Amino acid sequence: MKQVRPRTIDGYREKLNQLSVSSSNGCVEFSGQRNKKGYGKIKFFRRDVRAHRLAYELKFGPIPEGLYVLHRCDNPPCINVNHLFLGTARANAVDRMLKGRGNNQYTVVLTKEV
Repeated sequence: MKQVRPRTIDGYREKLNQLSVSSSNGCVEFSGQRNKKGYGKIKFFRRDVRAHRLAYELKFGPIPEGLYVLHRCDNPPCINVNHLFLGTARANAVDRMLKGRGNNQYTVVLTKEV
């Protein structure tokens, strides 16, 4: 059976709800396709987008240019909007480093400037 693509914003909200699973830690994990790093990916009006970015935009509106959607929970498939926040590339790098996923060559530079 062929999957029907949503045609409205509400249709995409429903699709995200259908493709999500709540976990005991408060995360709502996207159960559809994921990329190599574990981030959910979904077609949005024929464009591939990350599921957490779509969830954020559906709740709060467009993401300003140059900003990232970061996870408080550090769980890439999580689309719980209460776990998501906006940040710059620098904030993303600092967040990554503080959570122990930073590339050691940048740790010294980031901690000196913060």
